[in-house]
Amino acid sequence: MNSIPFEYFQQEVKGTNSHAIQDLFSASASDTHFQVISKTSNSSTAVYQEPLSFKSVLACILPVTPFYSEISSVKLEILPDKKSVLVILRSLTGENAICRQIIEDFKSKLRNFSKPNIFFFEKSFQSESITYIEQPDSYEKVKPESQQNDFSIDRALTSPDFQYSEAIEEISDSLKTGVNDAIFQSIDCKVEKMAQDVFMKYPRCPLQYCRSLIEKKIYSKIYPRLLEHYKELNGAVDQKFEQKRAKLVCLASGELLKVLQVSSKFLLTGISEPYSDAKIVLRRFNKLKTPLDKINCLIAAVACMKACVVEYWKGGVEIQAMDDELPVLMFLLLTCEICYPSAELTILSHYVSGRLENESRIILNFNSAVSYLSMHLN
Repeated sequence: MNSIPFEYFQQEVKGTNSHAIQDLFSASASDTHFQVISKTSNSSTAVYQEPLSFKSVLACILPVTPFYSEISSVKLEILPDKKSVLVILRSLTGENAICRQIIEDFKSKLRNFSKPNIFFFEKSFQSESITYIEQPDSYEKVKPESQQNDFSIDRALTSPDFQYSEAIEEISDSLKTGVNDAIFQSIDCKVEKMAQDVFMKYPRCPLQYCRSLIEKKIYSKIYPRLLEHYKELNGAVDQKFEQKRAKLVCLASGELLKVLQVSSKFLLTGISEPYSDAKIVLRRFNKLKTPLDKINCLIAAVACMKACVVEYWKGGVEIQAMDDELPVLMFLLLTCEICYPSAELTILSHYVSGRLENESRIILNFNSAVSYLSMHLN
């Protein structure tokens, strides 16, 4: 086993926005021979462009050979807040050494880009402690290209010439007479139609990026109404969950982990605040406005949870089995004060239904944790 099973970097940055972070990531990808293959407003995935060689050709012809290796890939996730953004960059697949190149390059660019006299939180596997770094005085303000694209699309969505705002208002008005599960498919169809139309007018902006921005605008407007509806449907589960939380929240972290029957390997004994990095991420959940942002928050929280274990055991132990993961998810849910978790997770389940397998699994795991806490834990 490698000393560190996967590369991981987390940093909270003030005084910037998601667009600037995305542009820095694209620059790092270009400089380290990675290619961005998918992109939304708050996430990007990049894969390593391996130089053509006899070994790589042989690996393609004979997949089961000692030369075969998984494609190296990384994922950037951005969780925005009013005053800062939480940036998470982690490896997905492939070789650690290759993924580390883009992560280290991105860290360097992020430090140089940050505004002067801003202190920010940094924690990574290579560091043994949390450090606060003061930025140098030199700072050059550049308007990112993605921000220009965002402005153009936003102008199109609000312009009376294109009638997109009318379509968004129609979706919002339709919820006043009632909400049903079919609304998610209806929104998908409208988003796709509008994205294709916008892409025809602004072809420099990637189609997936158009979809993401349009979807975000729609859900930011209607999410409160959706949540009210599913709060009514899931009220009994959320009420029982809140009662259990009120009984358990007074316990110290170590004691609470034992009550939840967390395996001794994952108690992280000796740490005053176990899984603190995962808590930082999950506590942003309530402030996020769209399903996609909330799902990215859950994914990032799980990655941080696993990273805390890896860092504690110096790569010797990982959380892999569902039986090990579920009690720790319960611990995070109890300590991060997510409002109406059953209602929120039901919305996310409908949002990903039938199209995002990995995301569906993570939502199901969180839902299982909520259900167990509500119905079974005494």
